[in-house]
Amino acid sequence: MKSLAKTVIREMALDLGNTPDWIDPEKKEKIQGRQDPFSQNPAWPQQKPARRSGAPYRQEEPPERPDPTQHYGDVIASHVYPEIVNKVQRYTGRDPRRTNPRELVGDMMQALTQATRLEQPHREQLQQAAVRVVLGLPEFRDAAQAVQDGDLRIEAHLMSPPEMQEVGARREAEPEQLEPQEQEEPDEPRQRPQRGGMRDRMRVEPEEPDEEQAREMGLAVPQIRQEYDVEAGKRRFINALIHGAAINKNYAFHEIADELRAINPNILTLYGKAMSVAELLYWAMPEQTLNQMMGQGGPGGMEEIEWEPRQAAPEQQEEPGEEGQEPPDFEQHPDLPQEPQAAPDKIMVVKAYAICFPVLIQEIVKGLYEFLAHNEGEPQDIRGYAYGKSDTLGNEQWDIMQGPGIWRHLNHLVNQANGSEYMGRVFRHLVTLPTGQFNELMREILGETPRGRNYIRQIVNDIRQEDQGRREESLARRIIQGLR
Repeated sequence: MKSLAKTVIREMALDLGNTPDWIDPEKKEKIQGRQDPFSQNPAWPQQKPARRSGAPYRQEEPPERPDPTQHYGDVIASHVYPEIVNKVQRYTGRDPRRTNPRELVGDMMQALTQATRLEQPHREQLQQAAVRVVLGLPEFRDAAQAVQDGDLRIEAHLMSPPEMQEVGARREAEPEQLEPQEQEEPDEPRQRPQRGGMRDRMRVEPEEPDEEQAREMGLAVPQIRQEYDVEAGKRRFINALIHGAAINKNYAFHEIADELRAINPNILTLYGKAMSVAELLYWAMPEQTLNQMMGQGGPGGMEEIEWEPRQAAPEQQEEPGEEGQEPPDFEQHPDLPQEPQAAPDKIMVVKAYAICFPVLIQEIVKGLYEFLAHNEGEPQDIRGYAYGKSDTLGNEQWDIMQGPGIWRHLNHLVNQANGSEYMGRVFRHLVTLPTGQFNELMREILGETPRGRNYIRQIVNDIRQEDQGRREESLARRIIQGLR
């Protein structure tokens, strides 16, 4: 009897409203039973925040309506899933209560085929537009300034699926083609493809170091392995944040609606169909089926970050000492990642590849947050272990499902502190904290404890004061230069 009662409570734990429940039963059971990949993560809040209006709850929350959610995972699912179904209805024109989900797959594939065909003559225009859209978002104000100053470069590429396969295969093989002296250089390790490259997409399960690597790392000692696993858990949570930030930009194509309508009046609807149904499938399809489909079908998008030599602008190639010629000042962007000994000789390059415009925006956003998450002080062995354990095809679908709700929640709290333009810097501050502190603070922040809310307010205030100090310093520098 007690077991039956628990089952009934679990079945009532999601608050989907009038939305049809197409969630895969096994995934739903994992969420409600706290068996999903995040519920046991040390950064995951152990209690849900108080009910209110706004993420991770719905915008309109009548106080008299019962709240069946039991824990934070229930709240996230109840926030994200109904919004996806509403978008599917908006873009497909189908009533979800009278629709077979399998019919939607055909809608998605047809929309994607039509959209990519329309894009083909306009690839160069859309590649530039994708970068423009992303850098125009308030949270990427600092990234836009870094691009303008020559301290960051973004490369965006629209490609056909066969071209995507070729890029993935090249990136898979490239590390093996490095010259021996480059492989042996400890201070400048080659960055492998980040999240979404072929290596990661084809690996479903976490990767274990080989026997020699495990011996060198001391993984036979339980305490040492536990330390590595804790770091992998942090990377796992960061992945969810990065995917959440990117998925929440799936409809940013509306930022240039008029420009897109000039290509074709129906292209916005085609994009909306493709993206909303794709999001729904992550919830509706069994894990194994989705893994197989993604692995066999190849990537729809990928991104990578690399340090590359800085290419001086023509005016910087004049003789040293000439008036007005100063070397690039990387310290203008102290909040951005800096490889040891990289600046000013090298800059970070974000490379994004995708089969259609909305996915290209998503991949650029992923790349920028990967860039911000790069911790230059992190040892290579820890980084390699954490990525091998976390960056897998099996994990990615949970990042895409739950990450958007976590990100919206964090973004909501930052917005309440009047810090929307500082979102990127808040993210970098949090993810570069020592792991124990990161886990503790994320629990407090997402649990909306007084300490968590105060911490977000303090981060935003500190960043704002830093900005004011830099503006005053820059003004003083210009005044001094004017007096010379």
